[in-house]
Amino acid sequence: MRRIFTILLISLILCNINPSYIHGIEEKNDRVNEISNYIENNFDKLDVPGLSIGIIKDGEINYLNFGYSNLEEKIPTTNNTNFEVGSITKSFTALSILKLEEEGKLSLKENVSKYFPNFFVLYDGNKYDITIEQLLNQTSGIGEKSINLIRENPDDDALEQLVNKIKGIQLTSRPGTHFAYTSINYDILGAVIEKVTGNKYEEYIYSNILLPLDMDNSYIGAKRLDKDLAIGYKISYFTPREYQPPIFRNNYPAGYLVSNTEDMMKWLKVQLRITNSDLSNLAVNTQEPNKNVSSKNNMFYGNGWYITTNRFDEINHSGSNPNFSSYISFSKQKNMGIVILGNSNSENFFELATYITSFLYGDPLLELVNSSSKIDTILSILSFIFFILCLLLVFYSGFIIYRTILGHRYIEFKKLKKRKLFVFLAFLIPILYGIYLFPEAFAGIDWYNAIVWGPASFKFFMISILCLLGLVYIVYILLSCFPSKNIYLKDAPEILTLGVISGLCNTLIIVLVTTAINGYSENKFLIYYFILFLIIYIIGRRTLEVKLVDITQSIIKSLREKVFDKLFKTKYEDFEKMESGKIITTITDDINRIGDLAGFAVMIVTSLITIISAFIYLGTISKSATLVTILIVVILVAIYSIFDGRASSYFNVARETQNKLMAKVESFIIGFKDLSLHKAKRYEYKDELIKVNSEYKLNNVNAFKMFINAFMFGESLFIIVLGFIVFSYSSIFNHISLVELTTFVMILLYILGPINTILNALPQIAQIRVAIDRVKSLLYQFPEVAEEENVELEIRYKIKKLTVNNLTFEYSDNGIGFKIGPINFNVNEGEVLFIIGGNGSGKTTLIKLITGLYRPNSGKIKINDKEINVQSISEQISAVFSDSFLFERIYNTDLINEDKTIGDYLKLLELDSAVKVEGNYFSTTLLSTGQKKRMHLLRCYLEGKPIFIFDELAADQDPHFRKIFYRELIPRMKAEGKIVIAVTHDDQYFDVADKIFKVDMGKMVTYH
Repeated sequence: MRRIFTILLISLILCNINPSYIHGIEEKNDRVNEISNYIENNFDKLDVPGLSIGIIKDGEINYLNFGYSNLEEKIPTTNNTNFEVGSITKSFTALSILKLEEEGKLSLKENVSKYFPNFFVLYDGNKYDITIEQLLNQTSGIGEKSINLIRENPDDDALEQLVNKIKGIQLTSRPGTHFAYTSINYDILGAVIEKVTGNKYEEYIYSNILLPLDMDNSYIGAKRLDKDLAIGYKISYFTPREYQPPIFRNNYPAGYLVSNTEDMMKWLKVQLRITNSDLSNLAVNTQEPNKNVSSKNNMFYGNGWYITTNRFDEINHSGSNPNFSSYISFSKQKNMGIVILGNSNSENFFELATYITSFLYGDPLLELVNSSSKIDTILSILSFIFFILCLLLVFYSGFIIYRTILGHRYIEFKKLKKRKLFVFLAFLIPILYGIYLFPEAFAGIDWYNAIVWGPASFKFFMISILCLLGLVYIVYILLSCFPSKNIYLKDAPEILTLGVISGLCNTLIIVLVTTAINGYSENKFLIYYFILFLIIYIIGRRTLEVKLVDITQSIIKSLREKVFDKLFKTKYEDFEKMESGKIITTITDDINRIGDLAGFAVMIVTSLITIISAFIYLGTISKSATLVTILIVVILVAIYSIFDGRASSYFNVARETQNKLMAKVESFIIGFKDLSLHKAKRYEYKDELIKVNSEYKLNNVNAFKMFINAFMFGESLFIIVLGFIVFSYSSIFNHISLVELTTFVMILLYILGPINTILNALPQIAQIRVAIDRVKSLLYQFPEVAEEENVELEIRYKIKKLTVNNLTFEYSDNGIGFKIGPINFNVNEGEVLFIIGGNGSGKTTLIKLITGLYRPNSGKIKINDKEINVQSISEQISAVFSDSFLFERIYNTDLINEDKTIGDYLKLLELDSAVKVEGNYFSTTLLSTGQKKRMHLLRCYLEGKPIFIFDELAADQDPHFRKIFYRELIPRMKAEGKIVIAVTHDDQYFDVADKIFKVDMGKMVTYH
């Protein structure tokens, strides 16, 4: 019977339990479990070795512990693991002040100067005092940079020393008017507590706050022997590393409470009034916001707490020391709270804390995406890059010295430009000053605090910059003292360095602009860096452009000289087979394009540096958005590479068409006289020229269309991604703030410029590749020319006899073509040989064989019965061909003191009124065809060669001078002992010749 009654009683109790209460328990436990799973899944992202969390709801407490309090010894984190809680300490300091006020030992309206006589602060040149209430509410006007006054100080009077340092400090606002969070305010409160109580701050807090709240394991300051204290870690080089900061006893009241989650749950119970204590009412009073100043992001500050006016009415505070992080939050409305303690300074600790707190209060749980330390990521990457650059510079310095020892470099100490080195060294001063300002400009702290609070990578980053600057200077000196003998490589390191600097300055300028817009730093610093980077960019870019112009023109000059060298070594017979249009286009167009390669290469390097450095910066804002953007760039490059191959084929065809166009233009110039005779003929040729020109245009347009299509597709894709990032901000990229999104978009739009620069350069590079192929093709077309044999000839004017023996020549390489020979004849000193024959008989070919312009297939040429190299005979001949070109000067002839001789010849040739010879130059070459031939005759006289050869020279002369030529000039040549060979049809003057040979179908016969 009793058993049945018991069952009925239990059933009755269960039936009367509120279902919503059961649901509340389940929901609460579900949320705690979900938080636990969430942290486990994201723990590796945090870079926090150990994490301890306490959650309280309606008085029920749950603990979650992850990782290790000591990584090396693998000691797990527990509820009793002690952590430095950082700025959460301020709420304990505030409670102490309110307690002292309640006890009548001080008033919140009192000035600090009451406890520290002669204490004052300055604002706009006026002295002010600060009240205790203003310190509690962070409205004293003391700025964030006051943290720079804090230095390692374990002394008992460290807080009073700090107050003396603060005396006379310049405020950022008038006391009581603006909120400005700074730790110094609470350090001053700690000094006041010591003055009022006569005890050390840490002793007072322990005895009057911690012990009454049963927070027995908590304490203020550093206890090196605390076995429960977690090892603190600082994020450096992408991972948490053990770090022991200095002892800052002068900062204890603002951030050096040591506690654990069990003790902090007792603190939360007091705040939520779950536990009644003598301090409960005072604790509630600390939660009152100071509404005398404007809220910031819906938050007010008061007495060590941030009071948020949202749907949860959340009260919270975060804490961060160089090697610990903490977060506390509670909501009276929800009757719950949370404490999160971690043993590293990971940035995404606070992202995690915010997300799980919001989730605890009812919001969705967001994905953890940020890095553990953006600053460390940037500095580590840059440190690595600068370290590699330093190694390369050290290696290059050794390489310079090694190459100098081997004799591949000049030694020019005397030519060292000391003034330039001094200017370079002087220019380092503003750069070094900029490095000195860096911590204050971008973090508002000095070097001491930057090293203490910043990652270890910061220190190495700064050292690597200094080393890099030093090594650049050393390399510059070495390059100046030991310049390369290669004119192209001599300036290559300087050009490359300037390109890299220009690219970096480009990126740094836009980063400064976005920093200024977002208000992350003071304008005075940003303006300094802006001007500094702008000057470096302008000077570096100008120097770079000047160097590029010089090296570009040197490349063009060198390539042209190489082609000229090949041309001047080419045998006339081979030259005749080459296309003149191809030669002209290669020299004037292709080589110019190749010369532009250096400029494009440096421009691409500069743009790449800008893009890469910008992407590194973008990656610190959002890895996912940056990866999407990089993916688009990769796709864009792939698309361009596909279109590049197709476009190159069009450029090749266009270049081939250009050869034809140049040939047509040359033919037009040479044959203009013939075209001028008939209008129909002229316009028919014009149509051909326009057709070739149109083909050239069409192929170029088709090639550029390929790149335009790729460019537009890529740019559209890029803009689509930009829009995707912006419009997906609320759903996909909501992990970044609106300010960061604006910065991301601005930099992304900015690097469109360098990306477009590279993409626009690709068609030009494709044309340069075609130009390189064409230059190679032309150079390969030149036959290899063996070194000419040095044939010993008799002294000039002593040639007694010229003999041609069995000379043969055939035009066709396959043995089917016009043949000449065998040719046999001899001419003695003072003899005249006339060669006659019909058109196409082979007269001109024979002249080219005799002069050595053509290489005979067989046969010999002898001088004074001594066989000579056929190619060397030309050195003893002065010739006038039917199509000889009249140059503006006479080459290889010394005309000094020959004015009378020249005057006599000009008079003899009846040219004295038409032209003058000044030095070796003709006053004009705008002469008639007959006059030009006579000028060639003048050249022959002045060259003084023993053999004269004329090809139809008299054909373009009037009868009067023709008679002079045959009756006066040739006999005069005979009298001077010249060997004269002339091609002629003037049979009335055949009597002048000593010998006459007729050429008929390539055969030579004696004329009778």
